[in-house]
Amino acid sequence: MLDFRLYTFLTLSETLNYTKAADILCITQPAVSQHIKYMEKEYDCKLFFYDGKQLNLTAQGKLLAEKVRTMVADEKMIRSLLKQNQKTPALRFGATLTIGEFILPQRLNSFLVEHTETSLCMIVENTATLLQMLNSGDIGFAFVEGYFPKQTYDWKLLSQERYVAVKGKHYTLQKEVRCLKDLVQETLIVREDGSGTREILERGMQEINLSIAAFQRVIEIGNVQAIKTLVRNNQGISFLYEAAAREEIEKGELEVIDLYDFHILHEFNYITLKDSVFKEQYDAFFASVCRP
Repeated sequence: MLDFRLYTFLTLSETLNYTKAADILCITQPAVSQHIKYMEKEYDCKLFFYDGKQLNLTAQGKLLAEKVRTMVADEKMIRSLLKQNQKTPALRFGATLTIGEFILPQRLNSFLVEHTETSLCMIVENTATLLQMLNSGDIGFAFVEGYFPKQTYDWKLLSQERYVAVKGKHYTLQKEVRCLKDLVQETLIVREDGSGTREILERGMQEINLSIAAFQRVIEIGNVQAIKTLVRNNQGISFLYEAAAREEIEKGELEVIDLYDFHILHEFNYITLKDSVFKEQYDAFFASVCRP
């Protein structure tokens, strides 16, 4: 059982506000201050400092927060082991929608054939949610397509995937299309805020001074299959990973819209918290599902 003051420190490191930390922990603000003073004395270093009225972590505080985050996540997994009386935990991990639906299933099938006694639980969520779940110890690792702070996590490349504009076979574009700006008169069907797929599109647009708001009409759908159905039915265009639309493209139901100024090859990554005591097991799973 971890010292309760570590939870106080971690909460304050995330909120950077004594009042908010006290509210989350259901303790008084003076109690939060006392816990932090105790830890600074114990570790013989400053963990926080003020820049004007803004509370910030010191370099030592950032290092401690990284380590404590992993400790809290590992303790949650250990509690689960003890409760289930198991030697090894069920592999509980996350995957973003495109990876969970189109990249991992066949690889998981091969893994399960070889590991008949291993229990798996895959949570499919957007990148932002998976990072929160990883930090809180609700999952042990994640496969993400969105951007994340690489310095904060241990990570490995799963694959690189082409990101393309697509339309239905019989969809008629408003004008001849050569570049991304030529598409703004179309109805754009996209994923919700927080999804890795949408973030890739937004960043690609920013590079040529465009935004999703520039499109004539925008429809947000939180499911790739639903997006593909709407695009097949000529309700608009979309941007997807080619891997997610490969079957429909090969069948001729969807067509790639060639754009001279939009070429994205994006990483899908496997990430874990740094220095987890379960990292060897997590890495072994990654190595297994990543075999050619």
